[in-house]
Amino acid sequence: MIFRMLAVLNEFERDQISERTTAALRHKREQRQVYSPTPYGFDRVDDSLVLNYTEQKVIEEILELRERGWSLRRIAGKLNLDGVESKRGGQWFGSTVKSVIECATRCK
Repeated sequence: MIFRMLAVLNEFERDQISERTTAALRHKREQRQVYSPTPYGFDRVDDSLVLNYTEQKVIEEILELRERGWSLRRIAGKLNLDGVESKRGGQWFGSTVKSVIECATRCK
């Protein structure tokens, strides 16, 4: 019985930590503060995120191509052929394009 009670308390504490972390990250994202690796479309200036207009244009192109029905892999291939560098200077993959799209919808 004591073991069950400790397990329930441990689970409750884990849930509390998760909720606090989620709330803190959401607050930082809303305030455009750095909260993880710098997302594509932004540059880090001290602890703030500022728009990178060159990357924002690439994001607009990605979203437009996706709306036209292009696959993530096809978009990545086009970006690679056009010589567009990813955030870290490497090549694009479908998963990279997907994360940029997801962030674009969250980071506005």
